[in-house]
Amino acid sequence: MSRRTRSQRQRAARERGGTPAAQRAMTTPPKKERSVADRMALYRSLASPGVPARLVLIAGLVLVSISEAAGTGRTVPVALQVLGALGGFCILFFVGAGMLRHYRAIYRIRREDPGAWQPTMSFALASLAVPLGFSGPAASPRDRLLRRVTLVLVLVYAITTILAINRPH
Repeated sequence: MSRRTRSQRQRAARERGGTPAAQRAMTTPPKKERSVADRMALYRSLASPGVPARLVLIAGLVLVSISEAAGTGRTVPVALQVLGALGGFCILFFVGAGMLRHYRAIYRIRREDPGAWQPTMSFALASLAVPLGFSGPAASPRDRLLRRVTLVLVLVYAITTILAINRPH
């Protein structure tokens, strides 16, 4: 791979071509503008998590929920603490990988079109759920099932956490 910048590569290509810039500008058709919907579809395809990442999230939610639900009183067994820590790590891994996918997708889209998607609130709201796995490309039945299972497990986690907080110590 060349270490030249894009402008250096374009300049070298112009010099090799030998046609004046004004003549080339007249003969070259204008670039086709991508619509916002096309960019969002590309973003969703790049930033949405795959099946292994979703399974890591599901495993993390199950482990943390078990740890919260089974822990009673002040002294929690070490095995439950390890389960909770492992589940928390799985959830953290999923969220971190989601943010990396998000930034990679933004980089690739802006590399093609530097003026695309300035950091506005409307963009942030439109892209919020994609790295978390809830608004990706057209879903297959398996993906829809994984999304439903994830949603149910998030609710179970929330309920077990509330019960663990309100449990007398």
